[in-house]
Amino acid sequence: MDDHRGIFYGATYVVAAILFNVIWEYARHGRRLLTSTTDDDTARAISRRFRPAPFWIVVGTALGAIHPVVGLVVVIAFIPFYWLPIRGEVGSIKRTREQSHGG
Repeated sequence: MDDHRGIFYGATYVVAAILFNVIWEYARHGRRLLTSTTDDDTARAISRRFRPAPFWIVVGTALGAIHPVVGLVVVIAFIPFYWLPIRGEVGSIKRTREQSHGG
């Protein structure tokens, strides 16, 4: 039974990542739930940041079914991806800060 626990957790994270992306795209579509300080470049950068998560977690979960430590390492290796700036993100954050401070 313990062998399937990692697969269950991985599948749960995949579903959560997919739902996060669905909610984000709903909020972003037509700018329904975005503030006026969130420009289109920022919204695209956020999408680029979160879109690969379900795929990465699926790979980690599949590898974890074969070898749990490898699966865990693959999923954990995704964390630095969120720490590093991605194309368009830094500039859009600066523009957003300048707009919100009136500069």
